[in-house]
Parts: sequence; C-alpha cells; structure tokens
Amino acid sequence: MNCYEHATLDITVPAVAVCPHCGAALCTEHLHKCEKESFFNNVIGNPRQLAPKREMCCASCAQSQCAS
Repeated sequence: MNCYEHATLDITVPAVAVCPHCGAALCTEHLHKCEKESFFNNVIGNPRQLAPKREMCCASCAQSQCAS
C-alpha cells in the first residue's frame, strides 16, 4: 500500500499506517501522532485514568479529531 498524499502527486512512497477516521494510507512524512486521554470506570464508579491512546491520523483528520 502506498501513501495517499504522495499518490496525488504521482509519487510512490510506501505507507506505514492508515488513518482510523478516513482510511487514507500514510507515509511517515504525512503521519500525525495524536494522543487522547482514556478513562475506565470500575465497579464502584470511580474513574481511573489510563495511559493515553495513540492514533496515527492524516493532516485533515488530525485538525478535526485530535485535541492537540
């Protein structure tokens, strides 16, 4: 699979990830790493913060989906 952004320029670059929001294949140059907070509610109802979840997004989705 090749990077979508490079393919629009008729350049072939292997993809290393797929955006979970739009499905575009991305190379390391076009990859945006987002970290989202994650919480878990136990039986008693006390929320516990978990390690941040990583998402590898394209530039378009990173602006709209990621907090950072």
